[in-house]
Amino acid sequence: MAVNFLPAISVNGESNVGVIGNADLAESFHDTTLQFEDSVTWTHGNHVIHAGFEAYRYIMNVLYPGNAGLAGQFNFNGQFTGNTGTTGGSAIADFLLGLPEQVLQGNGGGGNKYLRNSLYGIFAQDNWRVKNNLTLNLGLRYELTTARSTNNGQDINFNLITGAPTVGSGYNTYTGIDNFQPRLGFAWQPHWLKNTVVRGAYGISTFMEANGVNNLPYQNPPFVQAHTANYSGLALPNSTLSQGFSGFPASACTVAALQALSPACLASNTLHLTNPDLQPAVDQQWNFGIQHQLGKSTSVSVTYVGNKIDHMSDIFIFNQRVLNSNGTTSPGPFAQPLINCCGAGNSPTIRFNDSSGIQRYNALEFTVAQREWHGLQYQANYTWSKCLSNGLGYFGQFGDEEALPGTTSQTNSSFFFQNAYDAKGDYGRCIADVASLFNGFLTYDLPFGKGKMFGGDSGRVVNTIVGNWKMGTDFTFHSGFAINPSAPDQSGTNAAGATRPNCVAGVSKEGSGAIENIGGTIGIQFLNPGAVSLPAHGTFGNCGAGSFRGPGLKTVDLNLSKEFFLTEKTNLLFRAEFINLTNTPIFGAPNANCGPICNGIVTTGPAGGGSGAGAFGFVSSSNPGRQVQFALKLSF
Repeated sequence: MAVNFLPAISVNGESNVGVIGNADLAESFHDTTLQFEDSVTWTHGNHVIHAGFEAYRYIMNVLYPGNAGLAGQFNFNGQFTGNTGTTGGSAIADFLLGLPEQVLQGNGGGGNKYLRNSLYGIFAQDNWRVKNNLTLNLGLRYELTTARSTNNGQDINFNLITGAPTVGSGYNTYTGIDNFQPRLGFAWQPHWLKNTVVRGAYGISTFMEANGVNNLPYQNPPFVQAHTANYSGLALPNSTLSQGFSGFPASACTVAALQALSPACLASNTLHLTNPDLQPAVDQQWNFGIQHQLGKSTSVSVTYVGNKIDHMSDIFIFNQRVLNSNGTTSPGPFAQPLINCCGAGNSPTIRFNDSSGIQRYNALEFTVAQREWHGLQYQANYTWSKCLSNGLGYFGQFGDEEALPGTTSQTNSSFFFQNAYDAKGDYGRCIADVASLFNGFLTYDLPFGKGKMFGGDSGRVVNTIVGNWKMGTDFTFHSGFAINPSAPDQSGTNAAGATRPNCVAGVSKEGSGAIENIGGTIGIQFLNPGAVSLPAHGTFGNCGAGSFRGPGLKTVDLNLSKEFFLTEKTNLLFRAEFINLTNTPIFGAPNANCGPICNGIVTTGPAGGGSGAGAFGFVSSSNPGRQVQFALKLSF
């Protein structure tokens, strides 16, 4: 697909310049799902048996040009005009000299792709009333998700050790024990404890993330030429701005050339290797709870909830070198024939799609609920929980954990591992981990007006003013999300993920809370910059993933409404909504990078933030404050 506009030119660190041009990140997804299912229910004595089947055929037709867009990108960072050869120069000067640090070729996604796969499931469950106070739920499901592939044989995979390409094959359909998924539960009312129910359940389910459309085996040459040239560490780049993309091979890459590991296919490319035994994530969930009724309309419950997920999607960058015990580095064990294919500065990026991510969640939940009583209804919940993970899977990172439009995220994360050869080293608090959560809601029909507790015999005029008012409120209080600290990479391994600093023993992680001016930006010092330090050369930091906490949340919303009955068939509803009623600040995530040298010193003032610990722990963003809105609704 031809383009006739300027590629995106990014001059890093120069806010006055920004991005020149447009990468044109166009994409189009046309999805069709064919669904077939049926079920039957049979009641026999104390058994209610439910069984059925499901079949889904997924048809995805994609136009996806890749992360570089249709036009491509040139990035300048100042490394070629600096004294060190890596940083310290002027990004503008590099731009004027036409010396890019990174070049991404446009239209790297290869145009149209046609993906196909299916899901088949059969299930049966028996709801067995063993006694008048005991019910068992006994179920089993078998689910098979076929491998997603193109319908024209354009999938390419590579052997993880030898780098040998396999044409027309991506990964295999998983047919192991995890396809069998039991669903078990019980409900028991002990005779000796009235108004009490004990419940428990256990179940397994699976889901296939597939690492995102841009990371599947069809995203490989020769059918896709997604070139990324990185010139970090070189005296001069192998391609200049004036040369554009002319240094990138095009038609020279064929299937035969790929099988010969030709630089025409591999040089400066991004290769998506995939575990041939890639499998769906396995989600085990269980709970055990006791619920007791107080009076006629109030109940309290205590529930333990557990969740164990294995085989979540993750991506390894195997260009990273191995860190030896003596602080030196050596080439990694994987894909070396690919990495060494094309000379210095032209190695392809090796991305390995796997399903080895893990997550664990345990929580104790307390709930008090009031069903409607004299116009009052409420529910309050408290959850004490802990979530641990070494990654949230593809859709956890780029899906639900993202901030909503118009809001500021309170979390931070890095998609790639600090050390690709020690994935469990990133096992720590999930970015969505909240130790304590207290939330709830309340609705109340105010007791004023005709037929109510106050003003029950009021006339039409008085009732029109004071009657039919309703109030609703909800609240959320929770501790801060887990925050991953980061520091300049001291390992010498060329880590793709964010590397962490050392955590200083015995030093509080909480900041002073003082309002500061750093680099002309006003904010608060939320985390203590003295709590971290720069790791020694040839080491990774000892701070754990998620070892810091961001700002907590305290918010209350209020809703007032009144209905006016104008005629027998016409009424007018008035609503007044107060979002964040108390106007309590809702801060964004703090700056978690302690670079450039992580010495615990944050320089304040209009020129601050560029040395020492940078702006570590500094919070300079927040979500909108109190919002008030009114609405009228006429029904007739």
